[in-house]
Amino acid sequence: HMGYAINDEELAVGHRAVAAPLRDHTGGVVAAISVSVVAARVSRTDLVRFATDAVVPIAEAVSAELGAKNPAETSATAGS
Repeated sequence: HMGYAINDEELAVGHRAVAAPLRDHTGGVVAAISVSVVAARVSRTDLVRFATDAVVPIAEAVSAELGAKNPAETSATAGS
């Protein structure tokens, strides 16, 4: 698991988004951080890079502030 989800025009033509979970001290998902873009401005490849370089690290940092023990490990193993 990658720790993020991508919407590549599945919900609306011309719209892409990436999201990552925010976890609390129990490891449960309590919220998410999401960024939406116009598809013409960002390729799927760039969106994946943005997810791994920015969205996931930010979500992990916020999760740590919420008391998550090891947000990076929890994100990577969620659902497995």
